[in-house]
Amino acid sequence: MKTETTSYYQSFLVLLRKKRGAAFVCEICYIDEVGTEQYVRGECRGKIGYEPIGENGFGYDPLFMYGEKIICGNFSRRKK
Repeated sequence: MKTETTSYYQSFLVLLRKKRGAAFVCEICYIDEVGTEQYVRGECRGKIGYEPIGENGFGYDPLFMYGEKIICGNFSRRKK
C-alpha cells in the first residue's frame, strides 16, 4: 500500500471500531430520446476490513470485504 494513502485509510479505521457493515451502491438514470426514464441500482453488501489489502482499486476498495475473505482491492478492473 502506498505510504501517502496509509494515513487516509487509518483515519477510516478509527471511525469503524464498532460498526463494520458496508455497501457499495451504484445508481444510474437513463433518459431516452422520447423522455422515458429508466432507473437502475446495483448494490454489493459486505463489511469493512481491519487493514487495507490489495493494490487494485481506489477509495474503500482495499478495505471492503465481500464475503468473509474476498477483498475488493484484489479484484482486477475486469472483474469489478
